Amino acid sequence: MQEEKPYKNSDLKIADLAKMTGYTSHTLSYFFNQYLKKNYYDYINEYRVEEFKRLIVDEQYAKYTLEALAEVCGFSSRASFFRYFKKVAGITPNEYIKQLNR
Repeated sequence: MQEEKPYKNSDLKIADLAKMTGYTSHTLSYFFNQYLKKNYYDYINEYRVEEFKRLIVDEQYAKYTLEALAEVCGFSSRASFFRYFKKVAGITPNEYIKQLNR
């Protein structure tokens, strides 16, 4: 996940991840639910949120809008980006950015 960053593909399905890892979709789903205590989408979107946090401080992405950055990170919609960011970080993306500028 960290090296190849498949989560940046907004169309990534659990079957795709299974193929990449050599496990079945069922095995991955079981692993996420039983050991990580989260579902596949929460797992993938946590990586996407962390990627956003990394990119937002990178000067190369300074002119990107929130929506454009979210898309680069793998989110397919503005709504899902905002929903998962708040779920993972506990604050909105705008609140996060304001904290960085202090």
